[in-house]
Amino acid sequence: IPDRKNQEKGTLKNSIFCSRWPKVIFPATPETLSKIIMKWNKKYTLGIAAIDAQHKQLFRLSDDLDSALQAGIRTEDLDSLLLQLKQYAARHFTLEERQMADLNYAGLVEQQETHKKFVHRFSELHQQLATDGLSAELINLLQQELSGWIRDHVTGMDQEFGSFYKSRG
Repeated sequence: IPDRKNQEKGTLKNSIFCSRWPKVIFPATPETLSKIIMKWNKKYTLGIAAIDAQHKQLFRLSDDLDSALQAGIRTEDLDSLLLQLKQYAARHFTLEERQMADLNYAGLVEQQETHKKFVHRFSELHQQLATDGLSAELINLLQQELSGWIRDHVTGMDQEFGSFYKSRG
């Protein structure tokens, strides 16, 4: 594994480092990052401005994680990101579930269950950071969970609600 001295010389600028570790966490090639990071696309729009804006915010948080990893993430950075995710979830899930309830959306209960799982999972990751500190394993888990949520929920389940919403005129 390359050492920090080589990274400082710029020979490994395409690797992700943690400023507190002298070793590479994992190579950050365009191929590996594209598997982790999803970018906002207009096709993800539900047609409900407030929810769409919040979904864009989630994509930005994912981008912020990527940027922090490339710059050398610190424990404080990850703690801040996890707090932002917690705040995001509280606002977003409340609004989204209210919209679904107002429209008598049949998938509301399933949405509520997945929202609870999100909150629980990211609380676990935040607790792991507080207990065990920053680690490559935690960062990889966070990336997998966040990208998985965006892929499966925002661009999946929420799209079903968007179709339902649009069909109601």
